[in-house]
Amino acid sequence: MKQRFTLSDVVGMASEVKERCVDLRVVNVYDVDARTFVLKLNSPTTKLLLLESGVRFLATKYDVRESSKMPSAYCSKLRACAKGKRISDVRVLGADRVACIRFGAGVTATHLILEMYAQGNLVIADADLRVVAALRPQGGGVGDVVGDAPYETTTPTDLGVQDDDDDASWSAESLRAFAAF
Repeated sequence: MKQRFTLSDVVGMASEVKERCVDLRVVNVYDVDARTFVLKLNSPTTKLLLLESGVRFLATKYDVRESSKMPSAYCSKLRACAKGKRISDVRVLGADRVACIRFGAGVTATHLILEMYAQGNLVIADADLRVVAALRPQGGGVGDVVGDAPYETTTPTDLGVQDDDDDASWSAESLRAFAAF
C-alpha cells in the first residue's frame, strides 16, 4: 500500500473527487482521529469524502466514521465553515502536492486547502484565501499558516530549489485570482 501521494496521485484524486463530489452538499463533518476527517455528502447513495492530513483524500461509500464523540476544535470550525454548502470545485494548486476544495461561491465561499507534503496540513480559508483555521498552525517563515493571514503555498521554488518551470510558484496575486474562479 502506498504511504504518500505523489503530484500525479494528487492530480488524479482531485480529478476523481471533482467528478464524484462537485455539486453535492456537505451534511456533516466528523473526525476519525486527530489527522483524519470525513465529510458526509448529500447524495442518493451514501457518499463520504475522506481527508487524511498529509496522506490522502478520496471519495468513498464505506462508512469509516467512529462512534459519536466530542468533535475536536478544528472539526467544529470545519463544520461551521462547510456544513450546508455545496462543493463547487476541486483543484490542484501549483506544482506541489496541494489541493483545494471550494465550498459555496462568491463572497461566502470557503476553501479547504489540503497540503499533502511532509506532515501535511488542512487549512480552512475564506473567499479571499485568508486563513480561518489550520490543523497545524505554523508561523515564522515562508508559507506561514496562521489565523487571518493570507494563504501562500510553499513550493520548491519558494524553498530555494530551482525549477525550470516558472509557473510552479504561486504569488499572492495568482492565489487571489484563483479564489475568484
